[in-house]
Amino acid sequence: MKRALKSLFLLVSVLALFGCGNKEPQSANEIVQWSEFLSPTTPIYSQRKVALDKFLKDNPLPMPFAQDMGPALYRERAQRYLLQGKSGYPDIIEGTLEQVYSYVSAGMAYPLNDLFNNDAEKDVFEPALIEAFTMNGNLYAFPNVANVRLLIYRKDLFEKNNLSVPETWDELVNAAKTIKEKEGINGFMFTTQTKEIRAFQEFMSFYYTLADKIYEVNGDKAVYVADKNNFAKVLKLYKDIFAAAIDPNAKGQDWKSVDYGITGGQTAMVVDGPWIWEHITEDTNREAVMTNLAVAPIPVPTAGQPSATYMEVKGYVINPNSPDEKKENIYKAMKSLVAKPIIEVEVEYSSATPIRKDVESKNAFGQSFSEYLHLGKVLEFINWDVPQNYIIDAIQTVIYDRATPEEAADTLDKQLKEYESQATVRQDN
Repeated sequence: MKRALKSLFLLVSVLALFGCGNKEPQSANEIVQWSEFLSPTTPIYSQRKVALDKFLKDNPLPMPFAQDMGPALYRERAQRYLLQGKSGYPDIIEGTLEQVYSYVSAGMAYPLNDLFNNDAEKDVFEPALIEAFTMNGNLYAFPNVANVRLLIYRKDLFEKNNLSVPETWDELVNAAKTIKEKEGINGFMFTTQTKEIRAFQEFMSFYYTLADKIYEVNGDKAVYVADKNNFAKVLKLYKDIFAAAIDPNAKGQDWKSVDYGITGGQTAMVVDGPWIWEHITEDTNREAVMTNLAVAPIPVPTAGQPSATYMEVKGYVINPNSPDEKKENIYKAMKSLVAKPIIEVEVEYSSATPIRKDVESKNAFGQSFSEYLHLGKVLEFINWDVPQNYIIDAIQTVIYDRATPEEAADTLDKQLKEYESQATVRQDN
């Protein structure tokens, strides 16, 4: 383990040395943020950009705001920030909840308590989201996204083939198999690419129908509490669905292939979030498919069990190494990214679940996700960088037939148990 981590650090260091990423720190009079929010590759980039530019024109910031996205991939963005963030660059970075845990552990997240407590808008944001980023009394990130993973399915194909919406795992496999056989498309699709965070999140969506957590965290101690039999059950579900309802050549797909597969008509069901509604703006063929998408809770192992699922929370972190005299202005810049007009655009065009109480979803697709938000479970407060890779490796081991679900679960159990002593997030701020 230690040897692998040293090799990874060496590789990242070499890449940085030879010019990967931004080499020059920004001016002390400029604010730089890295996030997916302003990526030109996102379907609603233009709507976001117009709304943000108008908001900043009406509410000018004391300092120039460099609207950058940083490295293209979440994982690359996080690794680059952890490597070079001590230079004070960038000032703001977006991350998933598990990435924020990593930033806190590395001393790379500035506590926002004082700034937030003096914020006139602090009561506008959903308390559960603020709580998700509050660790041992310190608020370390400002929420910008919240959603739960649900089953998204083609209702037209279900009606055509006289299928009921699956409520159990067996029903899910059988419905997916029927659609594959009758329609010639993938009945279901998982994200299974190596080191793809969505693969981990989808796994947890099914795991949460079996158990509440993997680690029990009490203060500064994490205790491994998972039952390996639950891992074996989820991994068997992956094996069964791939065998019955997925093209053998579709293994190892990334999140984009999964999302565009369902909205483009090549897949009948996925576990996904509300953001895929953004695709409806891209072309008329996609729109025709998407008007037939519907949402349901994650199927459960046995009929009658309560459903649960993974809750994704993303937020903005302020770099603690940015100059202290900039911190208040950085906070104002960060707040502009979650201003009411910006969140209204998110809700209207991407069907996002509102993170503000003063914004209401009027999109039926998005309202479905809001309706089921109570089913979401937030990850335990540990550093998930290593465990999520163990889980993805177990998925790949099973779908590529290198081990049985039970064998993969046994290996995963040992790896996660061994990681127990390293799991706790250390708050060094």
